[in-house]
Parts: sequence; C-alpha cells; structure tokens
Amino acid sequence: MDHETASLQQIEQVIARRERFSLAISAAISAAIVGGAVLFLAYSAYLLHNSHANLARVQSELAQRQAELARTAEANAEAKSLEAKLQSEIAAARLDAERANAEKARLQTEIASARSDVERANSEVNRLRASVDDANRQLAALSAQIRSSTDYAQHLHPVGWEDAKYLYGSSNRLAELLEKILQLKERRIPFNLANTVEQGFTSPGFAAYILGQIGLARQGSTLQSAIEGFPRADKPRLGDLVLYRGGFAMFYLEDHERHPFVIGMTPAGIAALQPEFGVPTEDVRRTGIMR
Repeated sequence: MDHETASLQQIEQVIARRERFSLAISAAISAAIVGGAVLFLAYSAYLLHNSHANLARVQSELAQRQAELARTAEANAEAKSLEAKLQSEIAAARLDAERANAEKARLQTEIASARSDVERANSEVNRLRASVDDANRQLAALSAQIRSSTDYAQHLHPVGWEDAKYLYGSSNRLAELLEKILQLKERRIPFNLANTVEQGFTSPGFAAYILGQIGLARQGSTLQSAIEGFPRADKPRLGDLVLYRGGFAMFYLEDHERHPFVIGMTPAGIAALQPEFGVPTEDVRRTGIMR
C-alpha cells in the first residue's frame, strides 16, 4: 500500500514536473510569440515610419517635379511666344527686304533710264553742236559768197504797201503773202539760225514760216517738207518760190509798176531784190497761189 502510494506520488510528481515543464514551455512559447509579435509590430511600425518618410519624400519630389514641369511649361509657352514673335519679325523683315529690293530694282531701272536719257541728250547735244557748227560754216561761206559775188545796193528793189494793195487785184493770197513779209520786215526780223519770230530766221526757215502763215504748209515744218508737194517749173510765176545757190529761198512777185522782184530773208535781213542778183538759180517751185 505504501509502495503504491509512493509510486502514485512519484507519478504525480512526474506529472507535476511535466505540467510545470509544459507550463514553462507554454510560457516560453507564449513569451516567444509575444516577443515575436512585439518585434513584428516594431518592425511593422519601422516599416510604416519609413513608408511615411518615403511617401513624404516622394510627395515632396513629386511637388518639385510638378513645379519644375510648371516652370518648364511656362518657359515653353514663353519660348513659343518668343518664337512666334521672332517669326513675325522675320516675316516683316523679309517683307521689308522684298520691298527694299523692289525699290532698289525700281531705282536701278530709273537710274539706267536716266543714264540712257543723259546719253541720248548728250548725243543730241553733240549732234546739235555739229549741226550748229556746220550751219555756222555754211553761213560764213554764204556770207562770204554774198559779199564777194553781189552788191545789195545794186540789186535791192524798192517795195511797199502800195505793192501789196496792187497785188489784191491779182490775188488776195498774193497780197496776203507780201503783207506778212512786210510786217516782219518792219519789225526788222534778223537773219538767225534759231528760225523763230523772236530771234530770226534763215532764208529757208523764213520761207517755210511764211508758207505756214498763208496756209500752204504745216506750222513748224521745214522748207524741204513744206515744198515736197510743190511741182518744179522752168520759170517762176507770181507767188512761186525761187531757190538760189547757197540756200536762198525767195518769193517771186511784182510791184505796182509790174516790175518783177524776189523777196525773202537774206544775211542782211528781209530784203526785196531783183530776180537776177548775182546768185545762180537752182530750182523753181510752183506754190499754186496763181492758178
């Protein structure tokens, strides 16, 4: 009985020790679990803290990036605005350049035209100078010829208004012709190469002017063009034009005593001369005044 009791006690002791060991093991396991949980929670808190820190850093960086993007967008907008402004200025500059080139081309054309006009004017001046020199030579030769070949005092023919009145009996146009010449004679129109009423006439120029005054030639025409339609004749009739060597162009008329004479411009001025005044006749042209 005592042995069984002792065995029972031993068993109980063993059970008790085992229970205590189990409890210790359970406590250790619980402590380990709690410690692990604490460590996990601490690690999780650490991770959460780091996550918040990273999130704040990322958010800060994101805000910085967004600010940078905003500044970049603003800079891009300014750049685009500046580019558009520059493009507009470039287009305006190109337009100004095109206008300047067009103006330059126009000015160059005008300069070329002006140079051409100057060249033509110089050529015309040279031609006119040559013509004047030639005319002066002819005038000098004619004056010398007249002085050496004839004496006006011997060949002058008196003429006056009574002769013009006499010619009205033959032809109004004949009388008008002489009246025009006598009017200019009274004004002492001189011999001059200008061929104007103000400055004077050459002999052919005076004849062409008178023909124009009485309606037989176009005003301002030369004698050569004025007499193109006048037929030639062997002997003159009243109103005809007698052309002498040396350039004399004289109108053939007669006075109230029916004495013939020729009248026109001479180097001494407007004069009436005898038809044969020492200079050979070269041509006679019918003016058609006397039919």
